[in-house]
Amino acid sequence: MNLSRREFFTLAGASATGAVLLSPLQAFYAKPAIAAGPYGNLVTDPNGVLDLPSGFTYRRLSETGQTMNDGYLVPGGHDGMGAFAGSNGNTILIRNHELGTSGNGVGAPNGSKYNTNGRGGCTKLVVNSSRNLVEHRGVLAGTIRNCAGGPTPSGSWLGACKKIKYQSF
Repeated sequence: MNLSRREFFTLAGASATGAVLLSPLQAFYAKPAIAAGPYGNLVTDPNGVLDLPSGFTYRRLSETGQTMNDGYLVPGGHDGMGAFAGSNGNTILIRNHELGTSGNGVGAPNGSKYNTNGRGGCTKLVVNSSRNLVEHRGVLAGTIRNCAGGPTPSGSWLGACKKIKYQSF
């Protein structure tokens, strides 16, 4: 790689600036988390998943590698998620999976993919009022690095490459 003198100094200056600006962030993140909060000290989770204050609980609805209702495996690369009110008191969770072009990806709903090379997409979880998983399947497949995503004010999910109305799930 041949760099001109100007390109070299631009790159060196940008690198030095980045190092100076990121140094305080590194020190911030290197500090131990404050254990006590408004709800008290965190209690160590015997399963090693999530430490919570006394009296709080969590429930794992879906884990990478489990089989979903559509027969596909739960993909990894979990990213953004949005919750929507569903019918009969259910909650619909749309979860984004930020994946590239290799490995286990989101199964293609109805056999169709946005891009046949993409492994990313979205999965849908339907949770009832007792917080039990009712349904779990892929709803968008074939995206590449669809980062974040989220609910929109109109009640739809905005993921990479495609806008999906949750009512159509």
